[in-house]
Amino acid sequence: MIGYIDSSFILSILFEDENYEKSIMEWNSLKYFFSSILISIETKINLFKIYSYNKFDEHWFLKKSSVLDEMLSSINQKHVDDEIVKVIQNNDVLKEIKTLDSIHLATAIIFNKYSNKTIKLFTYDNQMIQKAKKLNLKIGGG
Repeated sequence: MIGYIDSSFILSILFEDENYEKSIMEWNSLKYFFSSILISIETKINLFKIYSYNKFDEHWFLKKSSVLDEMLSSINQKHVDDEIVKVIQNNDVLKEIKTLDSIHLATAIIFNKYSNKTIKLFTYDNQMIQKAKKLNLKIGGG
């Protein structure tokens, strides 16, 4: 199976939240991983915020950083480019949501366009799921 990975999905695994068991099972079932380059920025910022807010020790932060880097290295990440901008400009659904979500969904559309297999979106963001369905993107985990 091929997955487009959103930051909420990877953070579920990293922070072992209430969706952890489901997320890790789905992660392990994927053969190929795709996302926007934004996933690296989003997840690293969130890791630092959790570390700082909760005043975890440096060992915790270094361990989680290492796990995150390993996960990110598995993901083929597309740079934000003119192709993504054009997809957003030509799609009203993508103009209705937050910029980062719009970029992620546009990137998922592009990966699906070039793939001969269906790529499923893995996210816990309800608004992204709703918009992805409007865009005829397949949702993972279901």
